[in-house]
Amino acid sequence: MLVTSLGFTAVVAAMTLLGAVRRGGRHGARDFRNTRKGWLYSAPAVLIFAAFVIVPTFYTFYVSLWKWNVLNPSLSVYKGLGNYRALFTATDPSFGSSLWHSLYFCGAMVIGGTAISLALALLLQRGGRAVNASRLAIYLPNATPLIATSLIWTWIRWPSSPSRSSASVAPTGPTTRVWPRRRRLLRCR
Repeated sequence: MLVTSLGFTAVVAAMTLLGAVRRGGRHGARDFRNTRKGWLYSAPAVLIFAAFVIVPTFYTFYVSLWKWNVLNPSLSVYKGLGNYRALFTATDPSFGSSLWHSLYFCGAMVIGGTAISLALALLLQRGGRAVNASRLAIYLPNATPLIATSLIWTWIRWPSSPSRSSASVAPTGPTTRVWPRRRRLLRCR
C-alpha cells in the first residue's frame, strides 16, 4: 500500500508540475493550481506527507544498504546491494514465500476492499426496507470498541474465563445457564 500511495502521489505531482492536469471549464479566481496560493494551501499536507512517509521510506532504504548496528551506528558496515543479493539468492524459501504472501494479501485487500466498499455504498444509496438495518450493521463495528466487544463475547461464551475471574465476578463452581429459546439447562465448565 505504501508503494502504491507513493507511486500515485509521484505521478500526480509530476503531472501537476508539468501542467498536464487540465480541466475543462472556466479558469477563474478559484483556480489555485498554478499560483503561489495553491502551493501554500497544499504545503502543510505535503510537509506532513514528506515527514511521515517519504523521508522514512528513503531512510529505510539507506539503512538497508548497511549491516546496521542498532546500538552504535558508527560501527555499521556498508554492504551496498549485497543485502538484497543475499535475500534473493538465499536457498531458504522464507523470503520468497513471505514476499508472495504479502503481495497477495495487499492485492486482495485493495481489490476486495474496493469491491466490498462499492457494493455497500450502492446498497446504502439504493434505499428500501432494509436500508436502516444495513446502515446499522455497517456502522456498528466502527462504533463499538473492539476490546469491550471481545470481553462481552468472552463472558457470554465462557463464563469461567480468566477475564471474568480477574474481574472477580466468576462463580466458584460449575454454573448452569438457560439460553434464550432453549428450555433445557446447559452445563458450563
